Amino acid sequence: MNIDQIQIFKAVYHAGNFASVAKARNVAPSSISRSVSKLEASLSVRLFHRTTRSLSPTEEGELFFQRITPFLEEMDHFTDHVAKGKMTPSGRLRMTASVSFGQKAIAPLLASFQRLYPHIQLDLIFSDGQLDLISDRIDLALRHGKLEDSSLTARKLRNVEYFVVASPHYLKSGPAVNAIEDLKNHSLLSFDYREFRNIWLFQNRMDRHEVPIQPSMTMTNAAAMLEAVKNDAGIALLPDWLVDSELEVGRLVRIFETWTVSGTNTENAIWILLPSRRYLPHKTRVMRDFLLKHLSF
Repeated sequence: MNIDQIQIFKAVYHAGNFASVAKARNVAPSSISRSVSKLEASLSVRLFHRTTRSLSPTEEGELFFQRITPFLEEMDHFTDHVAKGKMTPSGRLRMTASVSFGQKAIAPLLASFQRLYPHIQLDLIFSDGQLDLISDRIDLALRHGKLEDSSLTARKLRNVEYFVVASPHYLKSGPAVNAIEDLKNHSLLSFDYREFRNIWLFQNRMDRHEVPIQPSMTMTNAAAMLEAVKNDAGIALLPDWLVDSELEVGRLVRIFETWTVSGTNTENAIWILLPSRRYLPHKTRVMRDFLLKHLSF
């Protein structure tokens, strides 16, 4: 296996045939076919399905393309700049985060990132679903909570605390909330995830209480829940990165300050996930380091 074979594979993948690549390189189609065959032999896998009429990548071919594309992009970039003695990160970077964290934490930083790295084009996918980093060609993902076993590379961005909060008007107009059991007298808003929907976990140095809840409202989006709580919809359990500023100015009140509160999963953190590969493109590395500098606390 050599770089030229990999470059030919990538060109055939995009073209969908040998003839176009052969014409562009001014060689016979059989030469391109032999190069791909040699690459397949060195990898011990078939990269393309071949018929007399069509050429399409196999599952292994798709995976190989996803893995080698960042390497080839960075190699091209290095070749372009090494002669000038500089390495400016560039290229298209696809990054995903939850909608709320994207709006609250990521979006305010984008202008600063662009000023530092004007040659990086960002594709930002803010979604509360979990995209597949390989099939969706994601360079970097931010994920919340406990990570499932995975072949991906993870780096903790920051720990997260959850606070029980409500608006001042809601608390003044309803029954008192002096003890944990008083929650049953109130409208509760919760995330529509198994870790939050049925139980809130209260802990301190002395006690641990698994408190059953019956939410009057569930949501998948933290920012939407915040707006509902600010407008007197009830009591919610929300992350610190979302509510700290609201608590500071008095638009929300924190309840049960002496307790650590969470869903049933107590591993509350935000993680940077990267595709599982030893080679990390320059564009991805600078974004990872930028996020760690500005959001890791």
